Amino acid sequence: MPVVHAVGIAVGVSAAAAVGTIVVHTPNELVDALRQREKPVVIDNKEMAARFSSLQHWQEARMWFFGSLIFAMLAFAIAKNYKIEASWHRDWKVNTMDGKLTLTPIETK
Repeated sequence: MPVVHAVGIAVGVSAAAAVGTIVVHTPNELVDALRQREKPVVIDNKEMAARFSSLQHWQEARMWFFGSLIFAMLAFAIAKNYKIEASWHRDWKVNTMDGKLTLTPIETK
C-alpha cells in the first residue's frame, strides 16, 4: 500500500505568517498569545498597534534615563490596560514587520 503524506503550501501569505506567527485581533487574545514565548505575535488591531508603536519608539531610546523612564511607564500602562504580566516587555521586543506591528520573543541565554 503506498504511503501518502499531506503537504501544505502557503500561497499569498507573507513569510512571517508562513513560519508560524500568532495574529491578535482583540485585546482578549493578547493574554494567551503572550503566554507562549516561542512564536512572534502580530497585532492586527489599529488601536492596539498604536499603543505598542509608541512603546517601540521609546524602546530604542532606553540608553537615556528619561527614555528608560518613559519606556517603563508605557510598558506598565499597556500591561495594566490589557491585563498581561507586568514584565512582558522583558520577554518581547516590539518590531514592525511587513507593515504590521509584531512582538518578537527575546531569546534568553
